[in-house]
Amino acid sequence: MSKVDQEIFSKRIKNVQSLMRANGVDAYIIPMSDPHGSEMLDAHYHEISFLTGFTGSAGDVLVTSSEAFLWTDSRYFLQAADQLPPEVTLMKLGLPQTESYESLIGRYVRDGKIRVIALDMGVFTAEAFQRLKDTIQASTKDSLEYTNTPMSSKSKKQNSENTPSINSELGVKFKDTDFVAKLWKERPAVKSEPIENLEITVTGESVDSKLARVRAAMRKVGASHYFVSALDDIAWLFNKRGRDFPDSPLFYGYALIDSNSAKLYTLRDGTYDEVYDDLKAMPTDSKLVLDLATTPCRVLDFVNHIEKIISITSPIEYMKAVKNQTELEGMRRAHIKDGLALTRFIYWLKNEYAPKSSSMRESELSKVLDDFRYQSDEYRGPSFNPILGFASNGAIVHYSFSEGADVLVTGDSLLLADTGGQYATGTTDVTRTVGIGTVSGEMKKAYTAVLKAHLALARAVFLPCTKGSELDKIPKAQMEPFGYSYSHGTGHGVGHMLNVHEGPITISPKGNLPLEVGNVVSNEPGVYLEGKFGVRIENLVEVIRADDGNFCFSNLTLCPYDTDVVLESMLTSEETKQLHDYHSLVYKKLREEAENSQPVILADEDFWNWLRGFSE
Repeated sequence: MSKVDQEIFSKRIKNVQSLMRANGVDAYIIPMSDPHGSEMLDAHYHEISFLTGFTGSAGDVLVTSSEAFLWTDSRYFLQAADQLPPEVTLMKLGLPQTESYESLIGRYVRDGKIRVIALDMGVFTAEAFQRLKDTIQASTKDSLEYTNTPMSSKSKKQNSENTPSINSELGVKFKDTDFVAKLWKERPAVKSEPIENLEITVTGESVDSKLARVRAAMRKVGASHYFVSALDDIAWLFNKRGRDFPDSPLFYGYALIDSNSAKLYTLRDGTYDEVYDDLKAMPTDSKLVLDLATTPCRVLDFVNHIEKIISITSPIEYMKAVKNQTELEGMRRAHIKDGLALTRFIYWLKNEYAPKSSSMRESELSKVLDDFRYQSDEYRGPSFNPILGFASNGAIVHYSFSEGADVLVTGDSLLLADTGGQYATGTTDVTRTVGIGTVSGEMKKAYTAVLKAHLALARAVFLPCTKGSELDKIPKAQMEPFGYSYSHGTGHGVGHMLNVHEGPITISPKGNLPLEVGNVVSNEPGVYLEGKFGVRIENLVEVIRADDGNFCFSNLTLCPYDTDVVLESMLTSEETKQLHDYHSLVYKKLREEAENSQPVILADEDFWNWLRGFSE
């Protein structure tokens, strides 16, 4: 980021600190969140980007009267270091020396530096609030009491600074306020686009059937009501999709379910805020299920009169993670269409673009790939902000290019392309690293090590009780002998026509749940050499039952690996056969797709001969 740009964010931070002093606030917390605990935020809620210039999708900011901090994970270390102004200290999560923001606040409270903390209770999740409260309590060894002031939704809009506070003998107080909103004069509006109803031929299960499963889960924990706040849970449950987000087919809404009814509140139909009135009107003997991880803290003000709050992880999250056969068939269909587009792009990149020593920027190449995808009438747009990082930019795990300021893809290096699409029947996410020009021996070694790790997980056979954390060890063990490792997880769940990152299943050190047949997860090991290049190879896979009754993976992604960057001497005979079998499948499936939906492509004999060559 240029010095001029950083000065803009430096000024904004100082303006926030001035507002803090004027309002008697010692610390101000800004989470990367919206009223639904969403991972991918609409521009309206990306307050961290407005204030600090950091455009990553994970982070928390703390501003004090004289300091500012941003916490983010290893995917964004390089990006944050480049984007943050000097007033903001980068706090690298996952490193042993990095103190969490809860711990730092607790220490400052104990030392008397913080008496009043401001945050927006409308986007701060109840889980994050509880964690912060517990940390402060442990740090100060004082008894903290949470004080609710119930208000109607109407009065809440009029005065958002009149709610919860935490008080202790040290006088710690939380104020519900949003200083960024006071500065953001040209803030993008929250979208409210039309909502589409999906047919059962797409979803594979009716709304009534899903509600019956949800109510069974409610009975199991003794609940009379269930407040649903996660947007992908709501879309899945009601078999609806929207366009309120640029990359996910979601819409803003809440749901309230009891034993006899299920009410959906949407921004589109003007009922969105009515959920607060209905929560407040719940019978006093109600027992309400909610997921603190996606419930805004403000909601708790409206249910403090009921008998019991049952805090559990959303049961819908578990349900939608196990895809039914209709959903899986839709995902397979989407990946075939996506595979044909991506493979044609790579062919163009390797055989038409690079040999001509063309000079296009990363963002321009991204548009070329998107054009290939749009040749399918089922393509609905990207499933996330595309990552095309050339040379050293590829070493930034979640690199985000800026149009006009990104680099030209020319010369001898690697292009890391992590992209995906939303289709009429499913969601895709795929990474291919492609050699441009003449690649070095170091690049080939790193690429082949990643490929070996990727193939090892792809052929794994494992017991049904195997957790994601155990599977995460398989690819990493493959890379260790070559001196490589990566700090991110190996895989995440993916939604069916929903979020490209979907819980609760992960293949990572934190993956504490066993995988199940019907899960769709990613397989994406990588190597990132700062200042040089990055390599990541990613397929989506579905969990299936192996012939012996155990579990294994079946590839959904259909796109060749760049064998020009492979050191064959590093591969075993088993891995060589695995590559051959995969490339034979890619050719067969993509050829069938062209015959069925894009016959004009069949005339491109050079393309098909090139693709056939991977399996010969």
